Amino acid sequence: MVLRSPIEDMTMNRHARECLDRAAYCAQLAEAEDNPEMKAYLLKLATSWTRAAQETVERTLEDA
Repeated sequence: MVLRSPIEDMTMNRHARECLDRAAYCAQLAEAEDNPEMKAYLLKLATSWTRAAQETVERTLEDA
């Protein structure tokens, strides 16, 4: 078990929150997009940001 300081936990949580915020923004842009190729790209980007957030949370839980 790895012990981390509260500051490290806050940083990890902040990172995950930033990833989810970016994912939401990409999804919002995709929803407003008329070009199907750009819409697909933005949705893939949103998915990537969501995965990054998930990986951050999983690392946090594994280290707990």
